[in-house]
Amino acid sequence: SRHPCSPRPSTAKAQIKADKKAILKGTKKPEFLINAENSLEKAQKKLAKVIKSYTPRVKAKAADYQSVNLSFSTPKGFTGIQVYRAFRSSENTFAKIKAFKPSVTSYQDTGLLPSWSCYYKVRLYKKYGGKIYYTPFSEPKKATPKFEKIVNVDSEFYEDVDVLKLEWTEIDGADGYEIWVKEYTEEDEAFEMMTKFEWVKGFRIESNFEIPLNMAYIDATIEGPYVIKIRPYRKNAEVYLYGKFSDPIDVIIQ
Repeated sequence: SRHPCSPRPSTAKAQIKADKKAILKGTKKPEFLINAENSLEKAQKKLAKVIKSYTPRVKAKAADYQSVNLSFSTPKGFTGIQVYRAFRSSENTFAKIKAFKPSVTSYQDTGLLPSWSCYYKVRLYKKYGGKIYYTPFSEPKKATPKFEKIVNVDSEFYEDVDVLKLEWTEIDGADGYEIWVKEYTEEDEAFEMMTKFEWVKGFRIESNFEIPLNMAYIDATIEGPYVIKIRPYRKNAEVYLYGKFSDPIDVIIQ
């Protein structure tokens, strides 16, 4: 039977829970775990259990075409936080990219590639008694840097020279743009990409490199209504990374 002077089980559990919170918040130092019955070694084992009972969280959101904003919090009872990143979600691909003191609550990861998904997770750590104690990792969060969407696509057809002029909002980080076209029909016809080297549906982009990047002059030889859309890209080695297409616009070649 329970000794009259021993705490009730519910009270003891509540005290243990309160002690855990106190350590994590930094309102109690780990030394209070050492008493007449506990050695430093036993106190360290207890501290390890307390630290492992806490799982941190991280938020990740794309900032622009090459950056991701991260936010997190570190209770004062910890020494710091470590940030890990991967370009695939599997556990064995994560690598540590930064470590911060508890006072830091946000970080912008830059120099990334557009349309290339990034995965982030964090863990907290505490130094005590010559050892380092780690929490479990947070759940991985995914963020994908993206180009802004092309807007305000303007068109003008010069009938005397059979040239279509297109101009659109310039997109930060884009190395170039693709222009896609299809005939305006009731049928669900596929778009095809225009080029500078061959005719596509009666269109060919003129090779004039002195015009702005967000403008194109296009030879247009076949009359009719057409639908055009544009998307930005960035080239990384031999890989093209694309943004979203603009909203389609209607053009008429006369």
